[in-house]
Amino acid sequence: MRIAIFTITDGANYGNRLQNYALDKAMTKIGCDVETVRCITSRDYGFLKEKYIFLKNMIKKVVKRNTNFCYLKRKKIFERFNNENIKFSKYVAKKDIISHQINDDYDFFVFGSDQIWNTRFGIIKENVDIHFGTYIEKNKKIAYAASFGSETIPNEMIDFVSERIKDFYKLSVREKTGIEIIHKHLGYTADLVIDPTMLLTSSEWRLISQKPSYVCDVKFMVTYILGDIGQKAIDVVNKIAENYGLRIINLGIEFLNDNEIKNKDYYFTNPNGFVWLIDHAECVVTDSFHASVFSVLFNKPLKVFERVATEDNNNMVGRIDNLLEMFKISDCKNNYSESIDTYDNERIEIIEDICK
Repeated sequence: MRIAIFTITDGANYGNRLQNYALDKAMTKIGCDVETVRCITSRDYGFLKEKYIFLKNMIKKVVKRNTNFCYLKRKKIFERFNNENIKFSKYVAKKDIISHQINDDYDFFVFGSDQIWNTRFGIIKENVDIHFGTYIEKNKKIAYAASFGSETIPNEMIDFVSERIKDFYKLSVREKTGIEIIHKHLGYTADLVIDPTMLLTSSEWRLISQKPSYVCDVKFMVTYILGDIGQKAIDVVNKIAENYGLRIINLGIEFLNDNEIKNKDYYFTNPNGFVWLIDHAECVVTDSFHASVFSVLFNKPLKVFERVATEDNNNMVGRIDNLLEMFKISDCKNNYSESIDTYDNERIEIIEDICK
């Protein structure tokens, strides 16, 4: 059976690339021939017009000493991960256009996971018809763990989304808020499923993990903060490191200018290194959903801070709440205690049991 995955494929985000890999591997294990369709956006510069725009913007940044050459190098590192671990389709989606011939080459099309239905994201708006399967035959569309990324969808998108998702053969989402959106605002029902990264066991993840060259024989903690968690949370991180003699490996976020990057070695960590670091960390402090997932998979002490929404009605905390509730560890969220919280196997269910 030939399967094509539609998901977010650009950028250099750990969770996005690892969930794509996991969904590919999970379906391959059950005998499917799987390929991922690249969705080209304004963050990619593979075409002449985009190269011109990129060069123009880069000149402006050089003049202002506000360059992001490091981000371009990071993207190349992530593209190497893509080439080594993910099989891509010959079909490419760009500016909401894709060949209708694609319907003849695949038996089913899986949409998800990650925030593929977060229409507040510019990169989703650029390919909104692609991400909702406008050009795909309705009896071939399956949504697996698709995420709206927040508790609501913009009012102006309700009719559009409702019209598109009614054609899905199977409909599942990653968060309870997604079920509520589909039921309350769109009038349909959907199943709640786990994120693709949890379809693989910790042993399977260790097969692609890779120790970063900058790691030495010193105990460390991993911080992966994508939003503004405030000074109080930063103080907690520093106190944990001081009390337990831990080196802080701060992986940071992908969209940083060169002068904002405090440690380039950390910034250039590839997805394989991300998996290794969480597996070997003494503890993890994060506001990231996928960093929380891998902490659970590897049974790591975890402290979660709530990410502040950057705009109204775009609260992303629901997905982490669902995860922590599932594993009965909700008390590790927003806990400002000095101590490292440890959870034994009775409090963290083994992921293999959930996937049976």
